[in-house]
Amino acid sequence: MTITERFPLPISLIDAHGNALIFTETLIANLGIAKPDWPAAVTESFPLSIQEEIESLRQEGVHSEQKNFSRYIHFQDKTFLLCLAFADAQRSSFYVSLHPITLPSTDKKILSHLASLEKAQKMSSIGHWEFDHRENSLFWSDQVYRIFGLKRQQFAATYEAFLEYVHENDRVLVDKAYTDSIKNRFSCNIEHRIVNAQGELRYVKEYCEHTFDEDGNVLRSIGTVLDISDFVEAQRKLLIANKVFESVTSSILITDENQVILQVNEGFTRMTQYLPSEAIGKTPRMLQSGWQSSDFYADMWSSISEKGFWRSEIWDRKKDGTIYACDLSINAIKNEKGVITQYLAISSDITEQKNQEKRIHEMAFYDFLTGLPNRTLFQERIEQRIVAAKYLPNSFAVFFIDLDNFKYMNDSLGHKTGDEYLKIIGQKLRHRLSESDMIARVGGDEFLICLESVATEAEAVLLALRIIETTAEPVLIANHALVTGASIGITLYPKDGETSEQLIRGADSAMFYAKKSGKNNYQFFSSEMHDKARVRLEYESRLRNAIRNGELYVAYQPKINIQNNKIEGMEALLRWNNPVLGNVPPMLFIGIAEETGAIIEIGQWVLQKAVSDTAILHRNHPELVVSVNVSVNELLTKDYLPRIKNLLKSTGYPPEKLEIEITETLIMENMNTIVPKLQELRNLGVKISIDDFGTGYSSMSKLKSLPINTLKIDREFIRDIENNQEDRAITAAIVRLAESLDMCCIAEGAENSEQIAILKEAKCSSVQGFFYSKPLPYEEFRAYIENFTSNG
Repeated sequence: MTITERFPLPISLIDAHGNALIFTETLIANLGIAKPDWPAAVTESFPLSIQEEIESLRQEGVHSEQKNFSRYIHFQDKTFLLCLAFADAQRSSFYVSLHPITLPSTDKKILSHLASLEKAQKMSSIGHWEFDHRENSLFWSDQVYRIFGLKRQQFAATYEAFLEYVHENDRVLVDKAYTDSIKNRFSCNIEHRIVNAQGELRYVKEYCEHTFDEDGNVLRSIGTVLDISDFVEAQRKLLIANKVFESVTSSILITDENQVILQVNEGFTRMTQYLPSEAIGKTPRMLQSGWQSSDFYADMWSSISEKGFWRSEIWDRKKDGTIYACDLSINAIKNEKGVITQYLAISSDITEQKNQEKRIHEMAFYDFLTGLPNRTLFQERIEQRIVAAKYLPNSFAVFFIDLDNFKYMNDSLGHKTGDEYLKIIGQKLRHRLSESDMIARVGGDEFLICLESVATEAEAVLLALRIIETTAEPVLIANHALVTGASIGITLYPKDGETSEQLIRGADSAMFYAKKSGKNNYQFFSSEMHDKARVRLEYESRLRNAIRNGELYVAYQPKINIQNNKIEGMEALLRWNNPVLGNVPPMLFIGIAEETGAIIEIGQWVLQKAVSDTAILHRNHPELVVSVNVSVNELLTKDYLPRIKNLLKSTGYPPEKLEIEITETLIMENMNTIVPKLQELRNLGVKISIDDFGTGYSSMSKLKSLPINTLKIDREFIRDIENNQEDRAITAAIVRLAESLDMCCIAEGAENSEQIAILKEAKCSSVQGFFYSKPLPYEEFRAYIENFTSNG
């Protein structure tokens, strides 16, 4: 045992490197620790709390002229006197002693209170400090060091050192507040930011008071530091939450556990019209519309109770009584014990969304003009009825109705009148049905009806007759008594089809035959119609791609002036050669093209082809006039005339060498709309020819007002002209009529020399027919006109 170990005082010598060079047994006993091996570092020799006290005394001594320092400390429920004495002038090494003290009860209480104060400061984040102005010496309590993230040995303990840790943007403010408080001799109270030793931004609240000497010189400042970082952060979050609460467009409502409203936001007022003062203290039952049952609310509270939340759409009532739809979510808020303390309700007004959904539904399933169901909804209803038919043995019928002559009425009186008629007739037809039956508008003037229960065909006939009767009743619109009529096709389930598509398609085919049979009647679907409909559907499908696939071509049939035996022009005739169907007769596909609307694109292609081909032929035969057939659908399109103008302008084709042919029947049926179009064509210089003349019952008064160049005698009068005196007389009369109206006349369908002789004798100027040539493809026609010699 060395002398230092036997030394009776509790002493340790600590060098400049923080190593304990001496450690007496008495000191070891006082600390209650195991004997260390020395030299040993202070951090390995002394308990942490003693280390901190030693460092605090050393820091106090570094900035003082004194050599010896002491303080009472409380360690392991005992009181000690901790003493520190520097061993050299540089104050790099020092002695430490720790003496147990037996104090009177009063002193013990004081020390205990000091220890409790230190603990309280730590718990409350409050530290205290003292600044000696004479010594420029700053004392911080341990809690201040903790707030600044420093250890005593890391801090110079001066006012200037303190300012270094104040946030750079607050430094001038803090210094001014402190110096002003001294100058004006009042306390200083300020909140500011610091940046602690770890680089973290913290917020502190400081308060201090000053003592002055008799001359008014400041002696000492004593103050407290409170770390308010958590409070500031909580305030920031609360401010954000409050901003969100007030600015969010949704309605927010908070109630207590008894559903009494505690708070609402501006969104609530905007949505419900209730001010906060009118809602707080009441319950959300004030918003109930009465549209939800008690079971609805019972299920709602059951979900909140079991899951802690609920969400659904609900209908509520505003302050003014307006019912509105809202998307509502309710969350139960629980405390740390799991007990519900509040309810949070967030809702958004979705009335416009619901109205929009309704409008979209109506657009998807209802006709915008008549308000009747459309084809989509009708087909769904039929499919449902087919499923129900498994359990209900009754048959049902599908009617496809097309209003006769509606197009003429619509074109002549205008679409506004036509639309009004459709609305009225739609409701008239609806009133003819029972509640279980259904009517839908599926096209311009087309309707579908599902007759729910049909035992016999006779029952379907009765409804068909009622429909025809209804459409025959005059409808008064704008001083016009309007009558149409109806062509009706009928299919029966399951005889005529087992799907909605089959039944509707079959009824459509039957309607087509009803219209061909003279209109204003009904036809039941038959297997023969089915076969024809299937063929027609195949033609329709293949015709859609005919232009793209290069299956269509233009054939030309010459027109011969029989008075001088010269070719004066030709008719451009559409032909279709399909790889599967072969050469399809025009009579089979032209009607399909008309009905499907494909005739618009096809007609445009034919016109361009005819003009470009004839333009080439004009190099050797400038006298040729090419005739192109046009349908009413083409002629009535808005861009038909502009397209003619652009074609003539872009190609430089002479308008007088182009002739448009339109049938007499179509002109008579569409006088008001077609005649202005024909006049515009004449104004361009284009010639107009009435095709199939003699079949359309033209009156003389109408005929003379038409902008016509040529009458084309229908082949029906030429076919047997050599044997039929009436045909010969009619033909001669038409020739004289044309001559009297200063028009040209051409006979189509001439097939033999006898017919040519009769026409020549009747002074018909031109003919067209197989006697001279069948329609020829372009190259063949080109060769034909180069080698033409008259057969007359």
